[in-house]
Parts: sequence; structure tokens; C-alpha cells
Amino acid sequence: MSDCALDLTTLALVSLAANIAANHPKKGLCQLERLQSYGVPTEKIDQVVRMNRFKNDLSL
Repeated sequence: MSDCALDLTTLALVSLAANIAANHPKKGLCQLERLQSYGVPTEKIDQVVRMNRFKNDLSL
């Protein structure tokens, strides 16, 4: 993973977005915990969640 151009926070945010987009049963709860442990601001996490929920609503 050391040759990856993305930092762990970005990867966790992308994973959270993918879980929400895929309607994963746990909705990325493990990713939320990971992001909080990385010190990612709640506002940033909420923004990713809102963007993906909006995208899902458009897909219906």
C-alpha cells in the first residue's frame, strides 16, 4: 500500500461513498469509525454521505 498515491483518509472516504452507493447493509459504519479515528472532521464525512445519498436519490 505504500506505493499508493492516495492517503488513508481519502481511501476511507472513497470506501464510505462506495458502500453508500451500493446500498451496503451497514452503510459504511466501519468506515465511519475508521474516519473518526483518523481525525476526519464530521463535516467532511457528512458531506460525502450527503453527496452519495443525493446521487442515489437521483438514480431512483
